[in-house]
Amino acid sequence: MKHNEKFAIIGGGSWATAMAKILCESLETVHWYMRNPAASIHIKEEHRNPNYLSAVEFNPRQLKLTTDINTAVEEAQYLILAIPSAFLEGELLKLKHPLTHKVIYSA
Repeated sequence: MKHNEKFAIIGGGSWATAMAKILCESLETVHWYMRNPAASIHIKEEHRNPNYLSAVEFNPRQLKLTTDINTAVEEAQYLILAIPSAFLEGELLKLKHPLTHKVIYSA
């Protein structure tokens, strides 16, 4: 993984939290879409996900948290979909643009 590659994590659960921590070990910035505004605010203020893997601490300057899926997707070359399959379609329907020219990983 190159230091300047742009990744976005789509999801806010335990798997997304683990992926965010792993990516933060290698990247300067990680974009992270969470649909839960309260969880996003908590991570910005307390540096931890309040609902999942709460012992994991983040450097808030590395994370670009957003509650707008389009913002995260537009900023990244690589997308990690870490949403349960039952909810994935609903989240992807929020996208305003197709996912062309993106590398997509399903977690």
